[in-house]
Amino acid sequence: MTPKPTSGRDFSISLLPPGINLPREQVSAVLCRALRLGPLIGDAEKLIPSSERPRCQIAIELAETLEEKLASLVRKDADLCLRGLELHLRHYNRQKRDVVFRGKKDEGALIQYILFLSALGVPDTQFQWTVRRLPGQTAELPTWVDCLIIGWFPERIRQIAPRTSTKAASDDQWLGLQVVDSKSRGLAAVMATTFVLAYASLMSDSCQPIGL
Repeated sequence: MTPKPTSGRDFSISLLPPGINLPREQVSAVLCRALRLGPLIGDAEKLIPSSERPRCQIAIELAETLEEKLASLVRKDADLCLRGLELHLRHYNRQKRDVVFRGKKDEGALIQYILFLSALGVPDTQFQWTVRRLPGQTAELPTWVDCLIIGWFPERIRQIAPRTSTKAASDDQWLGLQVVDSKSRGLAAVMATTFVLAYASLMSDSCQPIGL
């Protein structure tokens, strides 16, 4: 059975641009995997909420740029690309829309994710850190980040609320990354959607089970 996209229209191989020449089975596999991954970044009933489709020009340009950079990285280092996509999806927070690392235990994952972003060729100026603090607290990075010696390091820090006041102490050690535009407006949903589709495509090509 061929899956249906979130728009509600039946999928047809004829909807693909001319020259793609993808087998129906491969396209079906990509869509099935994307639908399974969808709840990681959006509504549990859909691939993504309909409002998250790239609409403004800057969101469309980001999606197109990421697609080009992902294609280039896959040719250079497919394993690094796959690991980076897995980290993004595994650590993506649907409520705050950042890629969050929950304390020093996630230090290795953060370093691997940053190496992926650096290899992908997205500049750190397009990102901001997110820290979870109560009102009145200082927006500063957790102390466990001080030991990181990496060249890719955003300057901007955004303060957001912890999950609850009772969890503020543990959330204080959380550190997130979020892609933004020049006015610090979030574009995380666009990036997450692009990465879901890229991951689904790569996993379909490799015939590996989804490990998220």
